[in-house]
Amino acid sequence: MGAAQSLVSVTDIITPALTGFIFGQSLYGVWIGAIVASHLSER
Repeated sequence: MGAAQSLVSVTDIITPALTGFIFGQSLYGVWIGAIVASHLSER
């Protein structure tokens, strides 16, 4: 029971961290896309 309990707490820590990482990466991708698009449209 103790092992399962610790596994749940580890998952509770990893899930928000992973979600935040994925969210950050997608935001980063949006930023790069916006910068590239603005550079291309200036020509």
